[in-house]
Amino acid sequence: MEALDALDAALARVVRGVAEACAREGRLDAAALDAHQAVTYDLALSYADLLAAREAMAEGRSTLDASLGRAFAAEVAPAVLTRLEGIYLATGLSPEPLDALAAPVRALRREAGGAEALAALGRAVSEAAGELGDVPLDEHSLIARDAFRRFAADVVAPLAEEIHRRDLTVPETLLEPMREMGVFGLSIPERFGGSAPDAGENTPMMIAVTEALSEASLAAAGSLITRPEILTRALMAGGTEGQKAHWLPRIAVGDPCARSRSPSRITAPTSPG
Repeated sequence: MEALDALDAALARVVRGVAEACAREGRLDAAALDAHQAVTYDLALSYADLLAAREAMAEGRSTLDASLGRAFAAEVAPAVLTRLEGIYLATGLSPEPLDALAAPVRALRREAGGAEALAALGRAVSEAAGELGDVPLDEHSLIARDAFRRFAADVVAPLAEEIHRRDLTVPETLLEPMREMGVFGLSIPERFGGSAPDAGENTPMMIAVTEALSEASLAAAGSLITRPEILTRALMAGGTEGQKAHWLPRIAVGDPCARSRSPSRITAPTSPG
C-alpha cells in the first residue's frame, strides 16, 4: 500500500494545482477546464486506477482475491506514475517530488507483478473453485446476473466461435432475445422506457450484466451494452429534450431506426427468456 499511498498524495497535489489554474472568482471555469482536457483526462484515469486498485486489495477479500488485487496494482502503479510525470510537466509543477515514488513502485511491480509472481498466481487461479473477485450485489442485480449467465451459456456461447472466425455481424438470433430481456435499456432512465432510475444510475447492474454476457463473448454480446450506454450518456448530458424523447425510447428497445415505437417499461430479467 506504500506505493499507492504515495501516488495518491502526488495525485492530490496536482489536482489542487489544476483546480487553481482553472478557477475564476472561486469557481471552476468551463473554458479553462476545456483548455486542460488532456490533463483532466489523465487525472481522472489515474484516480480511477488507484481507486480500483485499493478496492481490489480491500480487507475482507480472500487470499487469492487479494493477490489478484496486488497484481492489478502492480500493473497500474507504473502507468499512473508515468501519467503524473506528464501532468506535472504540463501544469508547470516540478516533477522532482515524483522521484521518490520510483522505488516503491518498482518494489510493488517486482513483488506482485513479476514473472514468477504472475506464474504462481496463474496456477492458483487455474486450481481455484468458485467465484474469483466476486463483488457484493443487491438481490435485483444478482438475479439479473444469473439470468444473463444462463443466456450467455445457452445462446451466446454456441454462436460465438462462428461469429469470431467468420467475422460476422451479430445475428438477430442474439439481438432479438437481448431486446426482449431489456439489455439495451439498462442505462436509459425509466421515463424514457429504460430500466435505470430517473435519478442517478444503475452501474452495478450494468457491470453485472456486461460481465455475464462477456463470459461467452465480449464482441458478440458484452460490448453491445456499452454502445447504447455511451450514446445515452451523450444525449442525457448534451441533448435537447426533443432529441432525448426521440432517441432514448428507441435505443431502449434496441430499435433506433424505428419510425415510431412505444416503449414499455423495461425491468431487469428474472429468466433468460
